[in-house]
Amino acid sequence: MPIVFQLEKPNNIPETLRKLKARLAKEGGTISGNEVKGIIEYSGVEGIYIVKQNCIEVGITKCPLLHRLVVERYIRNIFGEIKS
Repeated sequence: MPIVFQLEKPNNIPETLRKLKARLAKEGGTISGNEVKGIIEYSGVEGIYIVKQNCIEVGITKCPLLHRLVVERYIRNIFGEIKS
């Protein structure tokens, strides 16, 4: 069962995705997709994102040996840093 949570939708989706892609690349991860949906892979964790009207929904589909809260906190942290 996937871990699903929502993030506040930024004003500039393309810029946010560009920054997220650069940040993950520095840390050995990848993000592929567009301004509507995509796939995130990082350190054995795999997930999807879907940009909705009022939020970005993130679903973690593969999460080996990590607790849900750790993964969610990490993604929220990165998102908060690049959104600023």
